[in-house]
Amino acid sequence: MTGTIRKMDLNRILPLVQRPARYINHEVNSYTGKNKADVKVCLCFPDLFELGASNLGLEILYHIINQQEGAVAERCYSPDTDLEELIKNDKKAPFSLESKTDISEFDILGFTLQYELCATNVLNMLHLAGLPFLSGERKEMFPLIIGGGPVTANPEPFAGFFDAFVIGDGEEAVIKIIEEVRAIKRSKSKGDKKELLVRLANIPGVYVPAFYQAEYNPDGTIKRFSPVIGSVPEKIYKQEVNLEKSFYPVKPIVPYLQTVHDRLNIEIARGCARNCRFCQASKYYRPYRVRSRKKILELLRLGLKNTGYDEVSLSALSCTEYKEIEELLSEINKEFSSKKISISLPSLRCDRFSVKVANSLGAGRRPNLTFAPESGSERLRGIIGKDLSDNEIVNTLIFANNLKWKLAKLYFMIGLPTETEEDIDAIGRMVNLVKKKTRNLNFNITLSPFVPKSHTPFQWVNMAKAEVLQSRISKLIKTLPASVKSQSARNCLLEAAIACGDRRLSKVILKAWKKGCRFDQWREKLKYDFWMESFREEGLDLDYYLFREKKYDEILPWDHIVFYNKEKELLWENYKKSLETDKNSSRPQNPVSVNEADSNSFNTGKMEHKIEKKPVQRIRLRFSRTGVMRFISHLDQIEYFRRAMRRAGVPFTYSSGFHPQPKMSFGPAISVGYESESEYVDVDLSEKADPGKLESDIRDAMSAGFKLLSIKKIPLYFPSIDSLANVADYRINVKVSGRQIDELLSHPEIIVEKTKKKGIIRINVKPLIKKIEARNNNLYLQLRFGPGKTVKPEAIVKKLCGLSEDEVKLLLISRENIFREQDDGKLLLL
Repeated sequence: MTGTIRKMDLNRILPLVQRPARYINHEVNSYTGKNKADVKVCLCFPDLFELGASNLGLEILYHIINQQEGAVAERCYSPDTDLEELIKNDKKAPFSLESKTDISEFDILGFTLQYELCATNVLNMLHLAGLPFLSGERKEMFPLIIGGGPVTANPEPFAGFFDAFVIGDGEEAVIKIIEEVRAIKRSKSKGDKKELLVRLANIPGVYVPAFYQAEYNPDGTIKRFSPVIGSVPEKIYKQEVNLEKSFYPVKPIVPYLQTVHDRLNIEIARGCARNCRFCQASKYYRPYRVRSRKKILELLRLGLKNTGYDEVSLSALSCTEYKEIEELLSEINKEFSSKKISISLPSLRCDRFSVKVANSLGAGRRPNLTFAPESGSERLRGIIGKDLSDNEIVNTLIFANNLKWKLAKLYFMIGLPTETEEDIDAIGRMVNLVKKKTRNLNFNITLSPFVPKSHTPFQWVNMAKAEVLQSRISKLIKTLPASVKSQSARNCLLEAAIACGDRRLSKVILKAWKKGCRFDQWREKLKYDFWMESFREEGLDLDYYLFREKKYDEILPWDHIVFYNKEKELLWENYKKSLETDKNSSRPQNPVSVNEADSNSFNTGKMEHKIEKKPVQRIRLRFSRTGVMRFISHLDQIEYFRRAMRRAGVPFTYSSGFHPQPKMSFGPAISVGYESESEYVDVDLSEKADPGKLESDIRDAMSAGFKLLSIKKIPLYFPSIDSLANVADYRINVKVSGRQIDELLSHPEIIVEKTKKKGIIRINVKPLIKKIEARNNNLYLQLRFGPGKTVKPEAIVKKLCGLSEDEVKLLLISRENIFREQDDGKLLLL
């Protein structure tokens, strides 16, 4: 496999996939230097780019490694099924974005494991790279397969596949791992893989599963779990970093296409001050640590300057637990309100203080409030450690309505320990009560089956049966006065089996992959029956992992992974406390006392919206896009230009309203896969600027593949290019004879078919062809376009040359100019 991908021509691959921008590089702030390195790391995310590109942990490690002398980090995301088929057919492998290197050529493949159901995607990436699945079968020292992320709270189901895991915060451990790899590569003896793994196993927080052995009792429980060699620790302790002093990227990568969190992410706290019994994240990221306001503001300034984002997310497991959140938001509003920066708080506690804080951002700047009551009954919230009363929840939502919020997202869990039908009915009563008391507040409600997780007080409890979960979900979908969606019960059952499973599940995961399981976390992709077959064929009972209450004194698969001293003892005491809470609670629910506060007199500190400046100057910029930039969609390109202008410090004029946008007008849309010499954007400026200075600043803000061709001042009253343009010049790299062109034009009509939502329509495109000629082994087309009369040039080439769909997709098409055709037929270059 060595060197295969380096020689692969992506121009022969990417035109054939649906979203080729997933697989290109040169994003702003991505790594492009340091070709030679002692240690090469590829950070892998076993899911699609849109999800992985927003992962903060991968982003942090990427920049940490690339700052190390003699080390390099690149990225690889799971290929979608269309690219997978192409690289399998061509005997290729997943490749890194930065250098397009086969991932098997790296020293370390670091997998970020964010959710249990990514397991088969990990195997798929190893398979496509030609690497053996099982760590024991990988005799070569490199690449090492190392995992990290929340799933490593219980890494045992993945143990057969990984050489090592990093437990907890990885900022310091990754540097030590690189040092050990470099040392053994430089040593004269070179050593062997076992020697290297022993070195890694003695790094705090690094777990090497091959050095540990599990023995089982006849009933399937673990009899003994112990090291098989004496030079490794019996327990692996989760690692924690000082948040204030730890590295945080001030130049985060700015993806070209829209991701799930398409904004600047500033981590203000790690861990959680609360102690909900169901929540594994609060345990995995403990202890609760915060960044200072000074540090946050510094990261915010640099991050905005280096990315061009206009939205910032202040991330934490619970933002309103940050004690200085009001002061922080006040400082942010004071410094950035004139720059039209939107601030979002993704996690809020359901109380009036959270509404007040959210309202200080401006209701229109965040279209909804998101709360997680988790249960409709106060009794059950007491058991799970969610310290919220019915009065708090109901009155918070009424308060939000009075402050003109229009939509609230609510999250509830189904199948919680001790849950009854009465608890399910309580959800309906709560939502209906709020609906009666609020005129304009709508709800989007998400129902999620409860999944027991390791290192929580509920690690001993069983999962609710599938039929119970589905019955209760169906009941709520039918009765709640809201838009309701739910997570799949089957997905959650499988997630629970892996979350609380042992290392015997590695064989089940491998069998499921062989049966075709991929992207199991996606409801529509899950092949549940294949998973059930895999359990049966391995002689394992799914019910054993899901529906059995565990005993305190039994050895749990993750007992050797320690989060803090006396962890198991303290978790058990917390679990028993939850049961005592149930005994001591009165089943009847107290009536809710509604306090319809006069919110109009409530001082929320809401950000003022000043009258926007009027434009004093308009500039027109012409860009080209070449190389891999041709694979970006028109909408993603628009957002790219906006961010580039912000990075360049262009003094925009903004629209009015709560979420103002820069006043920019873009030229006609460009198709994915086209190069272009005629991308236009008109920008209204709030102050007069020197075009020469602007040109220099904008050029510096552009990434490879985009080039500023010209910049000029135009009158403010000029119409937009998009409204004027109606003719475009195209160059297509296809060899065509004059005879073929004459034959095409000889027909009274040239009919092409276009697929629309209502079906296939047939249109005569001959009137749209203003000029067509062949020269220098290229076809030059001049096409008219406009409302209801647009045809893509490839449709005409397909008709002209008799090419297949894939052959047409592989053509390189460039839009060279756009014009305004006047009434007399003359063309005016725009």
